[in-house]
Amino acid sequence: MRNWQSECEDLWVTVDIGTSSSIAICVAYLPPPVQKQTLKHFMDNFNSVTEKLNKYHSIVIGDFNMGSIDWTQLQVAAGLTVPSSTHSILFKDFLDFTHLNNLEQYNTVCNVNNKILDLVLADQLFCQVTEATVSLSKIDPHHPPLDIVLEYHPDKALKPNKIIRYNYYKANYENINSELGKINWQELFKNIMDPNQMLDIFYERIDRLIKLFVPTTTKSNSSKPPWFNKTLKRCIREKSKYAKRYYKYKNPMDKISLQLCSKRYNKISKECYNSYINYIEEKITTQPKCFWSYMKAKRGGNGTYPKTMSNGESSTDNGDDICNMFASYFQSVYSPNTKLGSEVSTSAFLSRFKNTSDSFSNIKIDMDAIITYLKKLDRSKGAGSDDLSPIFLIMCADELAVPLSLIFNLSLSTGIFPEKWKLAKVVPIHKSDAKDIVSNYRPIAILPALGKVFEGLIAPILQSYFKKYVSDYQHGFTPARSTRTNLVTFVENIIEAVDSNKQVDAIYTDFSKAFDKVSHDVLIQKLHVYGFTDPFLKWLGSYLTNRYFYVVVNGYKSNIFRITSGVPQGSHLGPILFNIFINDLPECFSNSTAYLFADDLKIMRIVDSERDALLLQSDINELLDWCKNNGMELNINKCSQITFTRKNKPYVYNYLISGSLLNVVDTIKDLGVIIDRKLTFIPHIDTIIKKASKSLGFIIRNTKSFRKTETKVFLFNSLVRSLLEYCCVVWRPHYAVHSLRIERLQKRLLYHVAYSAGVAKRIKGYATRLDYFKIKTLEYRRKILDLLLLSKILNGCINCPDLLSKFKLRVPARYPRNPINLLSPPFRKTVLGSNSPVSRLCKLHNEYAQIDMFCSSLGKLKYQLHLEIK
Repeated sequence: MRNWQSECEDLWVTVDIGTSSSIAICVAYLPPPVQKQTLKHFMDNFNSVTEKLNKYHSIVIGDFNMGSIDWTQLQVAAGLTVPSSTHSILFKDFLDFTHLNNLEQYNTVCNVNNKILDLVLADQLFCQVTEATVSLSKIDPHHPPLDIVLEYHPDKALKPNKIIRYNYYKANYENINSELGKINWQELFKNIMDPNQMLDIFYERIDRLIKLFVPTTTKSNSSKPPWFNKTLKRCIREKSKYAKRYYKYKNPMDKISLQLCSKRYNKISKECYNSYINYIEEKITTQPKCFWSYMKAKRGGNGTYPKTMSNGESSTDNGDDICNMFASYFQSVYSPNTKLGSEVSTSAFLSRFKNTSDSFSNIKIDMDAIITYLKKLDRSKGAGSDDLSPIFLIMCADELAVPLSLIFNLSLSTGIFPEKWKLAKVVPIHKSDAKDIVSNYRPIAILPALGKVFEGLIAPILQSYFKKYVSDYQHGFTPARSTRTNLVTFVENIIEAVDSNKQVDAIYTDFSKAFDKVSHDVLIQKLHVYGFTDPFLKWLGSYLTNRYFYVVVNGYKSNIFRITSGVPQGSHLGPILFNIFINDLPECFSNSTAYLFADDLKIMRIVDSERDALLLQSDINELLDWCKNNGMELNINKCSQITFTRKNKPYVYNYLISGSLLNVVDTIKDLGVIIDRKLTFIPHIDTIIKKASKSLGFIIRNTKSFRKTETKVFLFNSLVRSLLEYCCVVWRPHYAVHSLRIERLQKRLLYHVAYSAGVAKRIKGYATRLDYFKIKTLEYRRKILDLLLLSKILNGCINCPDLLSKFKLRVPARYPRNPINLLSPPFRKTVLGSNSPVSRLCKLHNEYAQIDMFCSSLGKLKYQLHLEIK
């Protein structure tokens, strides 16, 4: 870097790597002991260099003398420093800095003292660090020589195939509705008793009108950004023309023309970009899809596929072959359609319902319900395999209601689900790791819009009937329950036991592709036991079987593949049917307690002796029997056990699944929350701070063009605050050191926003900036969220009997003169117990006893809370 001046020992070099990108390379040395001011200078230098670059990667190499940081766990090594010590806070600041700038530490080579002093920090680059076999100088045992391999090669994208599509937004709906109104659907469908035949006639008429009144458009293959207009594209062509002429003939006049074109291009490009940014910023509330598409592209999620894809040993660069490769992989997860054990329908749990007087045999759908549902469709959604867009259904809802009611009701009365609506269009979405490997993608199914409308009308009726049978232990896809109710109940029961000096063993399981392996035969048996009879039971059987899918990638299309098991992905009925399928599972565990969220299962038991451990093992064996009878498989490598206790010498038992020892872990990720065996939740707090810091760094780096403060705050709330508040009632920190680390993220945002708005010198201090920008502290918001959850529990908005039973109401013998503490906190012996979710909620309610927690209006309650809580 030219004219570089620094108060710490660091050198910087920027290397252009084409496509308007560059790599900032830094070599640094921080002398021991690391001082706060030295570290601050280095971090300021990093920000100073990178903020001048547009698109960049960064790599930092040097001796940072931070041996106390455990780089394998990304935390300060336990026992070396206490949480409140100066160096611990300093090192945590440095970790937060690396997260904020999306830097990962790649060096794992330890020195003679088994510490890592030399760091190699890089972002979004392939970096490999190994100990050098040949040294260029005398080897220092404290600083072993390193070989650093840095690779950067942008992926070549699969060229999109040209697609001709109907532009439903420019259709002549007046003429379409007029023509639809002229059709006598009753006469047209007269004497037809097959819904498939009826649907064929319907589509024939609809397709005819679409061809007449809906214009076609060709999807552009342009890789240009969305702000490029015709003027800018013309300018690019002129610039290219003069560049070719100059490099060929070396004519000075061509050089002048090229320079003029370049200046004109830069000016117009800047104007177009600013105009586009202003547009999406103005439309952030009315057209959020446009805004989030821009942000997704900034985050690198452009949805492109590599030119060459591989699956195992085979690879291809042909678009259609790539689609077939995806389809073949996605089909491999399904189970063959085989008959399973007959004991399914006679299990102890299901036998209770065999002679039930309840019956569900038929449904009738009226036209008003169809019209209402059609008009509420999301017009931004894409078309399914029938190429019928939701915007078409919305605009023609009144005219389509008559034929659809006839098709829907005939389908239900005959027990036949139309074949056309069983074909799914599947789009592969990248999960993680290498983008050129097919197994690193998950399938997202897009079903025909009319088929989903049909399901959407039936789903609430089916849910309403089945709700009386839903297990109290199931929290997934169930109204008034969520991941939060699952975790709060589970954690509260564990803390209650640990507080009493008990030991709790928990077994976490992982079903292999649970939704895709549901046996249709077993599910139909269970539906019959719950009271479903023909013709609706026959209709459900028709709905589940003989389904097909094809894969679409960049306009290319695979062959059609058959689905032999599972509930339909992307459907309205799929989650309900899966809950019916798995509903009897918790009843298998007679010796332990189960907690379900869809297919996420964990079981726990208090273990005081070998007998308790054997009883828990017995329930694990019952789980295996249930899987065998129901055609499900456990991924044993992902199953684990964890012990929660305060005992110095806990009882140790090695649990088995199918003869294989379970992994013993100290931390486990449970529905997005990392739970450690001591229930401190410090690993979870460290993890969410890391993720939130990366998101905050992304916001700071990519919002320089936005003018409005509200836009940056909106992004912070969406990308950062949502991470910091997810299930916070479970892990809410009770030590100030952790609360301050979380709060520092919002403080950093306001610092950035204040400088961007030009008010940083006038509005100083976190509290002042909070007032100026009308933002509440994150601690305040966690308190509000706690009280809102308590209100929902007490008012029955959350349907969780186990959780409700934890709150004990204090009922006075006579009418009190003064306000009383309505909730009686459970007696707890330890700090852990007194800070459990239920204990904290009770004490928080009693602290604000003047607030009516039984207020029926959530809006009024929020208003009271904002008035009372400061």
